[in-house]
Amino acid sequence: WLDERRCARLRSALVLVAPLLLSALLYAMAVAGERHDERLAASYDAAFVAYHVLHELMRVVCDAEGARCVARTAYRGAPRFALVGGIATTATLALQSLAQLLGSRPGLGLPLHTQFKLLAAMLLALFAV
Repeated sequence: WLDERRCARLRSALVLVAPLLLSALLYAMAVAGERHDERLAASYDAAFVAYHVLHELMRVVCDAEGARCVARTAYRGAPRFALVGGIATTATLALQSLAQLLGSRPGLGLPLHTQFKLLAAMLLALFAV
């Protein structure tokens, strides 16, 4: 069912669509969190679970794509796969930490739902370019 060509299309679609879905889920969590409505608590929980499942799926897909690109590059000598996962993880954690530091500084003191909206906007901006 999933031959190599279909698998490549699925990966390409995931890389394009997933950031949009992730930012939409973050925004939905922000809206549900700021309204403090019991009926929205279930939607917040569902968005939270969906966000983390999709985030972990995309982490694996992006690491595999990075490894695929490195494998196609003609290096000589050093192992080609050594830093793919480490660089991606480090960059992701550094960007996330920077965003949280800027959003939760005592001077700004942004509420959590506003931080979610800010992170959603940053995610869209990063992947829209």
